[in-house]
Amino acid sequence: MKELNISSSYINDWENIVLLKQLETLSVSNLKAADLEHFKEQAKTLNITEHVSMPGRVNNVAQILPACAFAVHPSKGEVGYSLSILEYMRAGLPVIVPGNPSVCGATIDNETGLLYQDECKYSCVESIKKLLTNSDQRRSMGLASSKQQASKYNLENCHNQLIIAFKVLI
Repeated sequence: MKELNISSSYINDWENIVLLKQLETLSVSNLKAADLEHFKEQAKTLNITEHVSMPGRVNNVAQILPACAFAVHPSKGEVGYSLSILEYMRAGLPVIVPGNPSVCGATIDNETGLLYQDECKYSCVESIKKLLTNSDQRRSMGLASSKQQASKYNLENCHNQLIIAFKVLI
């Protein structure tokens, strides 16, 4: 198996992820700064540093994402909808997100990605396993994800929705 990269805001359950037999290399980008050192220490403790890359916050996400197999975005929606999810979709990645309404709005379960039970790490790990073990499903969902982003979440639609909102307010 070639290198398998996973982009994520954070992953808080290394033990379950390491148990996945198909995992050879895990690349975690866009980690919250406060979590980065903690995850590096966990990787050392679990003796998986040769399988893990944690670059932290990056400015070249458009160049990194195409090398990923899928994206995991375990957000609680505390800052509103994340544009990172649309970046993942634009790159043609299936997205794994919690079923939290403020996070999962762009993800169609089992079509453009997978929804897992909000705040349930085991549900998240099961979704990761599902995509790790099925390359055809990853490709199909990635293609659907890219099409969904291009057709629904493009600049023209954004402008049209903004104009409609202004007209309603005025």
